[in-house]
Formats: sequence, C-alpha cells, structure tokens
Amino acid sequence: MEKQIIHRLVKKLNFNAKLDQLSFERDVLSLFENDSMKSLVRKNTIQVLKDLYLSLTGVQSTFQIALSEGIKKEEPNYLLPFFEKLFKDEDPRIIKVNALEVFILLCSKIVDQDYLMRFLKSGILQEYSLDRIQSLKYFYLPNLETLIQVYDENKNNFSSQQLLLAFDILKLLYPTTLDKESGTHLAFFINKIAPVFIARFETQISEKELLDKVDRFAEWFMIWRRHYLKLEENIDGDHDYYKQDFETIIKYIPEFIWWNNGLYYANGDKNYHFGSDGFYHLATGGSIRKAPDRHHFTRRMAKVFVTLPFDFEQQGKDMYVYCYGKSLGAGPLLLDMLQQFMRHSPNHIELEEELEKWNPIIQKLSCETFEELGQEAAIPFMGFLYHCMRDKPDFTVQRRTVDALLRESEAYNERLQQRVNQRAEAQRLRALRMEKKRKEEIAYWSAHGMIKPFEYQDYVIVELLTKNALEQEGNILNHCVGSYFKKCKNKVSSIWSLRRFENKKTFRCVTIEIFNKTQEIIQMSARFNSTPNKEHKQIIESWAKREKIRGFLF
Repeated sequence: MEKQIIHRLVKKLNFNAKLDQLSFERDVLSLFENDSMKSLVRKNTIQVLKDLYLSLTGVQSTFQIALSEGIKKEEPNYLLPFFEKLFKDEDPRIIKVNALEVFILLCSKIVDQDYLMRFLKSGILQEYSLDRIQSLKYFYLPNLETLIQVYDENKNNFSSQQLLLAFDILKLLYPTTLDKESGTHLAFFINKIAPVFIARFETQISEKELLDKVDRFAEWFMIWRRHYLKLEENIDGDHDYYKQDFETIIKYIPEFIWWNNGLYYANGDKNYHFGSDGFYHLATGGSIRKAPDRHHFTRRMAKVFVTLPFDFEQQGKDMYVYCYGKSLGAGPLLLDMLQQFMRHSPNHIELEEELEKWNPIIQKLSCETFEELGQEAAIPFMGFLYHCMRDKPDFTVQRRTVDALLRESEAYNERLQQRVNQRAEAQRLRALRMEKKRKEEIAYWSAHGMIKPFEYQDYVIVELLTKNALEQEGNILNHCVGSYFKKCKNKVSSIWSLRRFENKKTFRCVTIEIFNKTQEIIQMSARFNSTPNKEHKQIIESWAKREKIRGFLF
C-alpha cells in the first residue's frame, strides 16, 4: 500500500471540515510510517480508523468516550499513541489480516485499553473463523464481555465445538438477559446441561446437526437459567418446579415440546409452552391426562402426544384434533381431512359432543379404502358426512360399509351438482336476457338516407348514429342531446353535429335536430343551449338548401 492510495481513500471519506480530513490523513500516515504499526493501515481499515479517530478526538460523542490515559489534546496525533499504548507488550501482527477491521471497529466503540487488551489476549480473534469474527461487529457490548469471560475461563477445557456454541448463543441473546454471572452460567450450561439435551435427542438427530440449531440451545439456556436462579414470573420460589433437578426436567418434557415450545390447538391457542402451567406440570413428572388443560386427553391420545416426532410439522394444524384422530387409528389422508372438517370448540361440553359424533366415523374410515381415495375424492365425501352429522340427528355409520357410504356420498354430491348446474343454467339464461336487453338498449341506428353529410372549408356536418355519440356531444356542449337516443332509434328524429377542424383537432360547434317525417330542422343548439353564431348559421343554411331541408329556424 502506498501513500497515494491512502490519500485517495481518505479523500473519499466525509468530514465536517477540510481541516479534520487533513488531520486524520496525517494521523493515518503516522501509523503507516511506523514499522511496528504499519500493518494496521489497509484499504478495509481506513473507514474504521476514522471512527476511532473521531472517538479519540471527541468529535463523535455517541458512546460518551473519554480520552484514554496518556493521550493529550495538544498532541498532533491520536491514533499512533493509542495503538502504541495498546500494543506496548504485543505485536499488532498477531491479529489476522481479515480480523483487523473488526478489531479497530471495536476500538472505536470501546477505547478502554485494558478491556481491549483483555479481548486481544483472549485469543478470540485467532480461535474463530472469519465469518464469526466479522459477526463480532454486531455483538452487543455486554454479550462481548460475556464471550471474553467464557473464553478466558474455558478455552483450555472446552472443545472447539463448545467454544463455537458459546459464541453463537451469545450472538443471539439480548443484553438485558445477561449479568456479571452470565459467563459462568453459560459455561456451566454448555459443559453440563447441553450434553443432557444432546443425549435426549440422540436417537432423533445427530449431535452435529443438533449443535447447528443454535437458536434452540439459546432458548434452552434461558429456560435453564430462569430455573437455576428462580426467575420465572408466574410461580413463586417454593414451587415444585424449582425443586426438580433440571436434568430430570429435560427427560420429563417430550422432545416435541422442547423443539417446538408448545402444542398448538385451534385458532392459534397454545399450551405446554415454556413458562406455562402445562409446562410446569409436565416438568414435575405430571401426566398430560391430569394437566391443567381444558382439552381432555384420553390414554391413547396421551401416548400419541408423548411420542410425537420432535420435528413434526405442526404449522397450521390443530394438534388436539391430530392426537385424537391418530389415537383412533386414522391414516395420513383422514388426519388431514379431520383438520378441515372437525370443529374444535373452546367449550368443554361442545367439544365432547363433537368428539362423540366423530368417534365412530373416524374408526370406520381408518382403513385402506379411504386412504386410497386421494384428496380430490376425499373432500366431497367428508363434506357429505359432515352434512349428515349436522342435519340428520339419526345418522349412523354402523352397519354401513365404507363403499356403501361412498355410494351415498356420490348420489348426494350428484344431486348437489345438479342443483349447481340448474343454478348455473338459470344464471346463464339470466345473463343472456340481460345481454339481450343491454344490446337492445345500445342505441345505434342506420344513417338517414335522404340527407347527406356536408363539408365546407374547415367545417363538416355529420350525423350521430350511436347512443355514445349523443352522450359525448351532450357532455362536450353541455346540453341534453344525450337523452335523444330513443327518438333517433325509432327514426323520429335524426341528430347532426357541426364541427370545425383546426391543427388536427376537432371542435364541436352546433347540434342540430331534424324531424324525419317532415324533414325539417326543429332545433339547433351551441354550448349550453346557446344560439349558434352567424358563421355557423350560414354553414347550416347552405347545407339545408343543398339537402332540401325545410323549416330552417333562425
């Protein structure tokens, strides 16, 4: 890198004053000319060096940063003394080239020399990959402090995977959830609690795949921490939940709940999520059948619930309906249909009545015959059954085979289709009548025949032969000729328009009505029903004489 390149790069930066830019460039050159600090000046560090410079000179007060000890206002340079003090016992070249930008950016935010040296000596910049180092720019400062603490205290006894997990968890957490003990807590969680979670899922997902799900571990860390410190908001410190060993809680809670943070019911209603009464009940060894849930689970439903695959896709599903159908032997197609047709009432009594109605139907349809139908055929069939359940109190599927029910469904849906076809035919005929009426109302008619159009210099007189033409004439000249279409259509009158052409534009001048029976002009109007001017009258008179039009009114 050459001085000319530094000059060009500095010139591209924005400063409040030219003098500030010159001072900054001098400061950067002082770094560049120092053999031990030269490595700090690179194309990708110029911008962050500027941020640090502004912090040191007090121009940038966002972080309310005081000048570090040993840097005086009257000194011509700020960057060089800062880094000389920072690296008094270290070589700047210990920082990987690709990590320089990140480190200098952190200097501009923190400035505290002891803190920065602690960060530098921690080895974090050497341990992690480039993409993780780059993400340090987005860390909250309390999270960065916690990371340094975890790394300092555990770099010799943590595996690389554990160090990566600590890094990625802290990247996700809000700083308000951390305190001075968070580093110790996180280290304990990674060393003691995370392996229990890994063992909980070992038959479902590999350790490597599980450790990639950092958002899950971040959430589990916060749950463990709230349990450890007794921080749950809706239970007191004497609750049995706090008395239960957390490793045991991990085993009590089904994998599905750990992975999905709860079970969704109808309309987005959720239970057994972290911090809920249902979660505490399960965490203390309680059975789902006795859980504080208005939705009663049968023994079979409870078995379905606790054996749900951890990654089962529940989005858009009512999991209570799913567990109910699955407990009765429903196959995939029937389970999908139940989501569309079963009504999950929040009222306990109404829900029991609904389940009682569906129970024999689900048992009847839990067979290959139904599953082979496919979605397209299953939907009208389920619609037929729902109709029978709702509108036929005595309906039963007992002593009816699935094939017999399918035949009844086909007959029912055929009748429905006939009604639909009849309505469609009636609608089609109604549309035809309306179209015929509309065409009848579309006013268009043939030309007069006995009277011809007229041209004179820039003027023409033309006959108006459609309703639209009449309406346009009336709208432009602001009179009521638009309502004359019936007279024109019935050949009572004919309407003519005197127009002038100028610069390729048409100007309407006068509207003329001729009574066809006597072939005479009975009225003519200019704008706003005004009397035509002399020139227009003369043109109309010439036309009238030529066409032998009588009754010319002037």
